[in-house]
Amino acid sequence: MKTMNRFFFISILILLINNFSFAQVKTDTLKTQQVTVVKSYSPSLSNAFLIPSFPSVDDSIYIKNNVLKYKILENQIVSTFEPNKAKPLKLVRQKNEALFNTSLYSGFGNKGQVLIRMFSLIPIDRNQSYGFIFNRRGYSKDVIESGLNSNMNSLFIGANHILRTNEIRSDSKFSFDSNRNNFFGIYNNNFNDFFIKNLNPLISLSHFNLHNKTVFYDNVFNSLEFKIRNTYDNFNSSEQELNFNAKIKISISRSYISAQIKLNGLSSKFKKDFFDEMPIDIKNLNTGAKIEWIKINSDFKLKIGGSIDYFDKSNMFSSKLNYYPNIYFEYNKNRKLIPYLISDGKLIINSYSLLSQKNPFLAPAFKIKPTSSKFNSRVGLKSLIYSNLEFDFSIGYDDIENFTFFRRLPYSFNLEDNSYGLSNAYEARFTDLSLVDFDLKFKLNFGNNNNFLFNVKYLAYNINDESPIFNLPSIKMNFEGQISLTKRINISFISKLIGEREIVKWEYLLNQNPNLSNYEIEELPIYYKLNLNVNYKLLDELDLNASFELNDRNGVWADFYQHKSLFLLGARYKFNL
Repeated sequence: MKTMNRFFFISILILLINNFSFAQVKTDTLKTQQVTVVKSYSPSLSNAFLIPSFPSVDDSIYIKNNVLKYKILENQIVSTFEPNKAKPLKLVRQKNEALFNTSLYSGFGNKGQVLIRMFSLIPIDRNQSYGFIFNRRGYSKDVIESGLNSNMNSLFIGANHILRTNEIRSDSKFSFDSNRNNFFGIYNNNFNDFFIKNLNPLISLSHFNLHNKTVFYDNVFNSLEFKIRNTYDNFNSSEQELNFNAKIKISISRSYISAQIKLNGLSSKFKKDFFDEMPIDIKNLNTGAKIEWIKINSDFKLKIGGSIDYFDKSNMFSSKLNYYPNIYFEYNKNRKLIPYLISDGKLIINSYSLLSQKNPFLAPAFKIKPTSSKFNSRVGLKSLIYSNLEFDFSIGYDDIENFTFFRRLPYSFNLEDNSYGLSNAYEARFTDLSLVDFDLKFKLNFGNNNNFLFNVKYLAYNINDESPIFNLPSIKMNFEGQISLTKRINISFISKLIGEREIVKWEYLLNQNPNLSNYEIEELPIYYKLNLNVNYKLLDELDLNASFELNDRNGVWADFYQHKSLFLLGARYKFNL
């Protein structure tokens, strides 16, 4: 019943609303009139935004694509250009170079040449490694017209141990070195052939060396080093050397101070002096200290300090105490032009072992003296002219006590116990002088291990007591380079030239006292030498090698002729132990 009443009520309401609307239409009496606007419509820009727009979306179903029509205009062109066919790039994997810890070289050449060299460095663990080296070289055939045996042979055997940790690095070395040479430079043709053939001119000089250097990282105590050397020969000579060196380093702001102490000892014994035939027994002791202040920044490098040395023999120098400046300054703000100043005076402990390396024809019959290089100073200018051309010119000056040079010995009538008495050997001599030199260097770098270096040096000697000096050239030249033709072929060369120098030529007679013999001074011509080495990498493990040596027959020393040309062919094999 309630539902029927609700339905009846809604129906009556709808009917009333319809009647009311219809009545409004019927009773509207408002009349309309058409109006014509004569003034033209001139819209303004501001009214443009008032124009209503009705967005519309096109139905993609009924949209058709417009067809683009065009004509191709043909032009006649004559061309001979033929493009290459494009090829895809290929990624080439570079082969890593194999690493080996051992190398063995063996070579043979003319004049009885033999060269065998083997060296190795083998790791034990992350911190340690050990190595060894063996080198045997020489030639067995005599030089033509040398008169006496003139072959040379050398042997070197060494072993080393390396320890590396976060705190230290320690290098220990032990070696044995033997050189078998001959005093063969005689120039007298009146000797009896039987006497010459039965004379043995051999000098066999051997060295035992023990060396250790330990560097401490991040520690005031910077390094500790000592060397021990024992030398002896076949003339009953013996020599012992001891060198000890300790260094500390203290950092101060952006600079640091370095202090060093040293101790050097030398004991040399020769059977007899050449002239007075008295035994020679020399014992020297040297102690010294050095202190330096060092500062390095982007504009300059600076080192200022000095050293003092005490030598226990008062008859060797003008004073037992010697002072030396130690200065290094380099101004490098302008990278293209860098001036520098160096002064590094020092005391040099000469020994039989050291001097025989400079002159292999040195007789064990002279008194050894140390050398005091008071200034050893140099001022110069170096520059990187272009990215690959380096230039360095400097002038050096030094005032030297006991400057060392070599003078040829005269004939000795006592040949029973030596083979250096035929005026075929040298002695070391000492004098005081000042030295000025001019040094010029050019270095050209082409990259890929291609470079050339040229060096020429002029030296002027001013003798304090005007005594003659010998075998000191005024001009020295050096030219060396390296060329990598391909990744497998490498060529290197070293060329050396020594200018004219004065020598002693003794006028001696049999059974004449050598002290009474007179000598005359002659001049040796220019000496040159060229070493050329060609290496071909056949495999990672195998290299083929050829070396050539061209010498001026006169040799560095008077009448000690050399083989004019030597060549050596060999191979190097690399492997792991």
